[in-house]
Amino acid sequence: MVADIIHSVISAAVPMIFAALGGTFTHLVGKLNIALEGMMLTSSFVAIYVADKTSNLFLSLIACFGACSVYAVLLIIAIKLKANIFVAGLAINLFSSGLTSFLMAHLFGSKGTIVSQNAPILNKIELPVLSHIPFLEKILSGYNILEYTAFVLIFVCYVLINKTVIGYKIRAVGKDMNTARNLGIDVDKMTITSFLLSGIFSALSGAVLSLPMRSFVTGMSNNRGWIALVAVIIGGERIFVVVLFCLIFGLFTFLSNFLQLISKIPVELLMTIPYIFTVLMMVLYAYSTRKKAG
Repeated sequence: MVADIIHSVISAAVPMIFAALGGTFTHLVGKLNIALEGMMLTSSFVAIYVADKTSNLFLSLIACFGACSVYAVLLIIAIKLKANIFVAGLAINLFSSGLTSFLMAHLFGSKGTIVSQNAPILNKIELPVLSHIPFLEKILSGYNILEYTAFVLIFVCYVLINKTVIGYKIRAVGKDMNTARNLGIDVDKMTITSFLLSGIFSALSGAVLSLPMRSFVTGMSNNRGWIALVAVIIGGERIFVVVLFCLIFGLFTFLSNFLQLISKIPVELLMTIPYIFTVLMMVLYAYSTRKKAG
């Protein structure tokens, strides 16, 4: 029972983990990617649309990367023009909501739900090496290829940020842009790289929402991008702390869904549980930050 719950929590957290990994890169250069929510939503629609037309997972992911890269480029342009990055991010979030609803109606003739029979099936992958350890097998086995990709990318991002030259340069830009420039670091290049990486991870976050279910629902991201952003703000450059908060948010998401099945509490109230926890975490983070500042 416990192992099954942990497995469900991890699965629920994977979309937020992808988005938070992407948000971490822009946070490291001193820019918050407010558009995570919009990128995730657009990617989830593009993923199911291309998968429905091609029945090809690879092409679907490439299309997601392309769509989110366009948003990333728009944010980079906004930075270059010295526009307000927060306003630009909010604009993308609003635009993506309207865009996906418009495309659903005109491409699928639906305003609520799309179910694709042509999209590739993402089978659960069992790990035979864990077959002799039932508890660990239930926790670490039985995920699809995108979920396992998330696990691998957590460690890849840790190494990239903390053990490579490009990671040091990205962090240097975020610490002090002028000092980094004086040291010969191409600040613009590092900023562009960070936003493009953010777009790639956001693309994966949207794809892992819609492709396993072979369907898309209006507002499918359901504020996961915002929750991922909170994890980024709290975790900062500490990748594993960011992932930990995503898992905690995943736990409360699971709790919300589970209570809807077994309790008579109004569904609308239960659906607020992850967001109440998110607000609480932000309040505690703000309080601890002020206390450290003296």
